[in-house]
Amino acid sequence: MNIIDIVEQKYPSLSRQERKIALRVTQHPADVKKMNINTLSKKAEVSTATVTRFVRKMGYHDFSEFKLALAEATSTITEDVANSPLPDQVTEFYNQMITGTWKKLNQDVLNKSVDLIKGASRIFVFGLGSSGYNAQELSQRLMRMGLDSFAPADSHTMYISSSIMKKEDIVIVLSVSGKSSEVNEAVNLAKKQGAKIIAITAFDDSPLATMSDYRLLVQYSEFVDNTRFINSQLGIVYVIDVFSTMLLQEPQYHDRYQWTVEAILSRKK
Repeated sequence: MNIIDIVEQKYPSLSRQERKIALRVTQHPADVKKMNINTLSKKAEVSTATVTRFVRKMGYHDFSEFKLALAEATSTITEDVANSPLPDQVTEFYNQMITGTWKKLNQDVLNKSVDLIKGASRIFVFGLGSSGYNAQELSQRLMRMGLDSFAPADSHTMYISSSIMKKEDIVIVLSVSGKSSEVNEAVNLAKKQGAKIIAITAFDDSPLATMSDYRLLVQYSEFVDNTRFINSQLGIVYVIDVFSTMLLQEPQYHDRYQWTVEAILSRKK
């Protein structure tokens, strides 16, 4: 695990000021490795003492040692897209989000999660806000494959759904932060009812991840400098597409899905 991976992993446990440094490191590692401690503190708008605390939390004795590790981790990062045309900048953001998520995905967990989906009596997909839109998308895809899938639209309905779950049911939870108290309350109740939990989230030690039976990690968009209005859900969308593709390898799901395509097309004639 290189220093950038360590910073991303420890991000949730950092203070607000320390997170400013962490984001500077993950977003602009090639620049940070050229800075001295005073320059970094000014760029991140924190004190030098905060930088020192941050460095020690990352496991390094001083800033010089930290920079050496950063230089090693960024030795292959040479391209600067800051002055590129905007479409190129957005493309680079997409590339980093998808590549970052791909690196975090565990194939064994993916396989077990898909097996769990195939054997479930009912599948509930939880998500609020932007994650809620993706929950609706995933639920619809599963439904078109012939699986009993539901995506409650609000936290109240999620909680009601959790109260009637059985051990044969599963919950797929989409939450980048893993800290949504409303979602997590419903997940906790579902777990008490015996349902299995699959979490798609950015942080391995979030409350949601801790409650889950299986966790699939995605890249956190702020680590890729998402300061513009670009979809922060790209990691989750990528995992949804992977899920769908894996399921469609099964003839029964592929045939059912294809049947719905033909049904929709015939209705439009």
